[in-house]
Amino acid sequence: MMFACPTCKQHLYGWKRVLRISAVTPAGCPLCGGLAGPSWWKVVIFVPVLLLVTGGFVVSVLSRTWVPVTGALAAACVIGFLQFRFVPLAAMTAREVFVHRVLLVVLLVCSAGWITYEVLK
Repeated sequence: MMFACPTCKQHLYGWKRVLRISAVTPAGCPLCGGLAGPSWWKVVIFVPVLLLVTGGFVVSVLSRTWVPVTGALAAACVIGFLQFRFVPLAAMTAREVFVHRVLLVVLLVCSAGWITYEVLK
């Protein structure tokens, strides 16, 4: 299964490479030099999946059975496969990648500061 570059439309990326693509580490096209990253639709799809799994866990704890969480995880796997297969890659600019990397560093520094604060208080 090959995925197309969003800039030149050539099928260049294998499924293993597509699994590693993120907004911080986009894939560079060897033909056109364009950057390919995840589409914002993947974020929109992820939120309901997260709610589905969380709801399945809560219902499983309250009803003391494993069936709801198993069903929620199975549905999440199906939705994840469909999202992987049918949501195309999006073109990214070097500026967008830079902004995502800066935001990641800020998030990590803030998280480390918060954890240090909680441990030392």
